[in-house]
Amino acid sequence: MALITMYPGQFGSPATSLGENIDSIVDVISVVNAAVLPDAPNLATIGAGDTLEVILYTEKSGNNLTGVTRGFGGSAAQSWDEGEEIGRFYTTYDHNTFRSNIIDFFNKLGANNGIALLDGSGNVHVDFLNATYANLRAQATTKDDVGLGNVDNMSSLSIRIHSGTELRLEIRTSDPSSPAVGRIWLRSDL
Repeated sequence: MALITMYPGQFGSPATSLGENIDSIVDVISVVNAAVLPDAPNLATIGAGDTLEVILYTEKSGNNLTGVTRGFGGSAAQSWDEGEEIGRFYTTYDHNTFRSNIIDFFNKLGANNGIALLDGSGNVHVDFLNATYANLRAQATTKDDVGLGNVDNMSSLSIRIHSGTELRLEIRTSDPSSPAVGRIWLRSDL
């Protein structure tokens, strides 16, 4: 599945207001100050609460939003009065798209792969996504220190790797014909 389009947010979510009354089918929307809205294409929300409407605009021309798709992301197109607030606010579409794209990304990694994360301390973590290894983490805390173990307790196995030594961890159904230094394998058939 291709990733779903995500639209940039706007820092501080500044708002403007409608420059004139609009009905539920107009596809050019006049606003008081289009400069506070993100460049097109993007989303904007008119109103608030249970009656809000999300729109997708494909262009900005002066203070006009053009190429507008009304009732975007499951909201309902409706009539609005001049002066109603409009801004780039966080929407259900944003949330659902982030979630869907993240799930799709993880699924594309494959059943036996993991995702590597670099934390603020320079540590690398690889969390395995396969349900069989769902609680397994590999961690490198320095260039010479590697750990493999349970996500909740990394002390299960700690390996010191010296410069130039390769560490290879494999899941196999037989022993390798010529094991090498630094090679570790787990037999899945026993």
